Amino acid sequence: ELRRRRARLRKLEEAIAAAEDAVAAIEAQFELPEVASDYQKMLDLNAQLDAQKAELDALYGEWMTLNDELGDAGKEST
Repeated sequence: ELRRRRARLRKLEEAIAAAEDAVAAIEAQFELPEVASDYQKMLDLNAQLDAQKAELDALYGEWMTLNDELGDAGKEST
């Protein structure tokens, strides 16, 4: 069980890094002149950004919970 949780924590860390990269990529698109001058593209990108940030928040939440559980498990085994 502990090994499975640690593996899940590593997977979450990878997913968080990917989600952070995706947020940065979307944010960079806002600076493109062809996007900045197109209201509909701005709305679409904003929706994508909101969805990506929500996913990132969920990943962080799961990571924090699992990390706390692993910390508690380590205290119990000592």
